Amino acid sequence: MAQQLVSLEKRELNMQKKYFKRKCYVLGNYVKLKRHTILGILFTAY
Repeated sequence: MAQQLVSLEKRELNMQKKYFKRKCYVLGNYVKLKRHTILGILFTAY
């Protein structure tokens, strides 16, 4: 019983880790995209 609980917790932790990584990845891409857009606007403005 305890073993099952531990494995369940581990799985939950892994899921959270994956989700966190994905969130960071998406956020990073979003920031990159934003920066590119801002740079693009600046370059087209000049």
